[in-house]
Amino acid sequence: MTLSEIAIITGTSFDERYVSGLPIITRWQFDLHGVEVEDGGCLVGAYGRGKTLAAAKRDYAKQLQNKIIVVNAMTDDRREYKMPPKITSR
Repeated sequence: MTLSEIAIITGTSFDERYVSGLPIITRWQFDLHGVEVEDGGCLVGAYGRGKTLAAAKRDYAKQLQNKIIVVNAMTDDRREYKMPPKITSR
């Protein structure tokens, strides 16, 4: 599964940010808007970081593998999805 397919299935969009004040290795940040990751019974915000946008996407894809993601956690439209063991950044 790809990040693009996850965005389509969940009805979310990409957030891509370049932050110039960070060390160059983590200047690009990437995530899916409104998505949190279940971690030990808690919801945490997750985002990929990298030297390039492509690296940030790969980092984010690795973070989602085998996790449960929650879209719109604090609304009546809350949805949960189990992520597959392999996610690519394309």
